[in-house]
Amino acid sequence: MAWLAATFLLANAVTAGFLIALADRHRVRLDVTATGEHRLAEQTLRLLGSIEPGERFELVVAADLSRVDPRAWQALLDVGSELEARGPVTLTALDGAQARAGLEALAQRLAQREAAEIEGQARALDRAATELQRAAQIVESEVASSLSAAADAAGEGSQLGRVMRQRAQAAPRLAADLRDVAASVRQALQEPIMPGVAVPAMDEAISAITAPSADAVSQLALLADEARAIVQDRSFSEGVRRSASDLSRSARAARDLAAAAQSAAQQLQVLDTIRVLRTVDGSAAAILVGPESAVAIDAQTLLPPPGVLRPEAATGPSLRGRVEGLVSTAMLTALDPSRPIVVVAHAEESRFIERQGALGIAIAHLRRQGVEVLEWPLMLEPEPPGLLRLDPSGARPVIHLVLNTNTSVRSPDPMAARPDERAAKLGELVSRLVEAGAPLIVNVTPSEVVVGGGVDATAAPLAAFGLHARSGFTLLGRPTEGGPVEHDMLVRSEAAVHPLQGAVAQLLAYMPWAVPIEHRGEGAAWPLLVVEDEDAWAESAWSGYRRVPRAERPLVGNPPTPDADVDDVQGPWTIAWAAEREVAGDGQSDRGRIVVVGSNDWLADDILSSGQSIDGRMAASYPGNLALLDAAVLWLAGRDGFIAPTVSSSSVAMIGPIDDRVLSALRWGLVLGVPALILLVGGLWRVLRR
Repeated sequence: MAWLAATFLLANAVTAGFLIALADRHRVRLDVTATGEHRLAEQTLRLLGSIEPGERFELVVAADLSRVDPRAWQALLDVGSELEARGPVTLTALDGAQARAGLEALAQRLAQREAAEIEGQARALDRAATELQRAAQIVESEVASSLSAAADAAGEGSQLGRVMRQRAQAAPRLAADLRDVAASVRQALQEPIMPGVAVPAMDEAISAITAPSADAVSQLALLADEARAIVQDRSFSEGVRRSASDLSRSARAARDLAAAAQSAAQQLQVLDTIRVLRTVDGSAAAILVGPESAVAIDAQTLLPPPGVLRPEAATGPSLRGRVEGLVSTAMLTALDPSRPIVVVAHAEESRFIERQGALGIAIAHLRRQGVEVLEWPLMLEPEPPGLLRLDPSGARPVIHLVLNTNTSVRSPDPMAARPDERAAKLGELVSRLVEAGAPLIVNVTPSEVVVGGGVDATAAPLAAFGLHARSGFTLLGRPTEGGPVEHDMLVRSEAAVHPLQGAVAQLLAYMPWAVPIEHRGEGAAWPLLVVEDEDAWAESAWSGYRRVPRAERPLVGNPPTPDADVDDVQGPWTIAWAAEREVAGDGQSDRGRIVVVGSNDWLADDILSSGQSIDGRMAASYPGNLALLDAAVLWLAGRDGFIAPTVSSSSVAMIGPIDDRVLSALRWGLVLGVPALILLVGGLWRVLRR
């Protein structure tokens, strides 16, 4: 029997040698974990499949390994190896002395590729600086003298004379400010971002022009308008009107020069080379170089320094998911030059979305994916500010995210618009966008206007999609022992045919003060989030309870309770929909798309920042919220094929339990199956050779 044992051992050794040789030539990667944590996400595979034949991407990562967490570096190498095996992607990992030299060579290559754009922007900025200098000269000489002449003609004792004298004294300061801006622009154009690479700091030059020139344009336009009004007013003396005419002419000339400089700066996009060079400083840099563009990846997130990662976030799956998510996002950005713009529209009295505790996490999340975000306060701006600068050609998809108005809260300022007035203004915007077929996300919130017998102006236009928001109700839940009546709905939906349904399937979402929404009309609509909680009901008398601060709600003596006569106590209730409809225009039809979410606070920072540690791994408490946002933006932008649950939004990876019979079969297969297979292959080989 010794010879038989020796034969088995020799056969196993030979088979292992052949397998190793085959593995070196033909790499096959199989992931047999229950959640597929060691394979690329479906979204990444779709991105790789969308790369045109002959195109290649290079992921260049340079780091000082003594200042980078080694576990993050290994995760990068693992993901890079998988990308190289699956698609036309090359990983260039540089460390030590190679890092700086490699980055300088890459910077030179990118600068050469964008040489024409760099030269053109430098010339445009230099012309803008010249225009600002000319405007400063006109303000200092002509505008100031015209103001002084008008003050003299009006007399120091008159109110007009005093005002003109004050403005004449302020004119030299305005001229000095314009000269300072021009000097800052020229200084930025003379200083390269990286020594040895001929790329000036044009991003700093653009920033130096934009805001100061806008202020100058406003001041000069006001002077010109006031002067023109004086010229047209026959009650002023001939001398005053003559001086005002000179002032109007000179102020307009200076205004036009400053406006030309402002417009030139606003139309310039920051070049990929500059974005990349701005990431080079520090201990690490990561750049994805595509055939036509280069995208910088946040190196501090990709390769954090030692001691930053908490133990639960430093596991292999967590790190690999982080790396893959950053790289795939950069790849989508590089592949899609017409990246979406999200305009956050609201009817509040001030800008607020980037304040702490508002929507900062969601905004930062979108911007990391190359999605520009603008705030549009309807009560302050007639048009979305900055949209023309970001999309001068109108080629990029613009998605409006409409934040609703809380009609339960009224401003203490007696001059401020009432909540119902602000809601009506928001409703006018939604109506225009729906009629035009523009893609939008609309948040619905419980409305006291509806409770009082009125119409929810923001929700009314949704009827064009067959959607009816029951904003006179809100979903509440029966209290736990000793707790208050719950207004927070935790939702987990099943997968279905629509891409958005698949993107949020089985992911927990948190929807406070949720409003039930029904689809009553014809047309295509898909439920995204459905509440099926037996302890929930749609409450009609919610208004007073909502005004009570959250901390005081357990003390409420008579909290809301379900009443079948006035409340809706029979679920389920759908609180989020995706819908589309045919929109006719310009002799052709198109499809208008909308996502309606029955909660106004589902993107709030305190919800998105909530996390929990499960089996040593950090996971978002409510991954469905950001997953819904990501998928909605892609779907509304027409990127249906890229919608898929990503690694970062998947549930925590766990190896599923193995049945005892399956486990026994696996054991016997390993013990007897391999030798039997070797004998079978050997026998077949012997037969074939005869």
